[in-house]
Amino acid sequence: MSETIRVMIVDDHAMVAEGIEAILETYDDITVIATISNGKDAIIQAQLLRPDIILLDLNRPGVTGLSAIEMILEQQPNMQIIILSMHDSPEYVSIALSHGARGYLLKDVPT
Repeated sequence: MSETIRVMIVDDHAMVAEGIEAILETYDDITVIATISNGKDAIIQAQLLRPDIILLDLNRPGVTGLSAIEMILEQQPNMQIIILSMHDSPEYVSIALSHGARGYLLKDVPT
């Protein structure tokens, strides 16, 4: 039996976050342990909850996705952070990856 993958979703759009959570919860080996709406709380909850993966919206008010990546990885260098974004520009992808994100997923991809 495989271990459950513990995911934390960070997105300030409730409908998007809830939709992603609903999709992920259809898989037996994935559990959404938190849905966070801002970067500051994401940094705190990443430290407390220690998810396996963080799905992080890149553009957000307050603490940006890029700043959140840096602060989370400072505390937990091996954290797997995947960026969620509506921006498909290679520049956005490159910047996110250079800040330590492990992947970049467009919000408009099919489930």
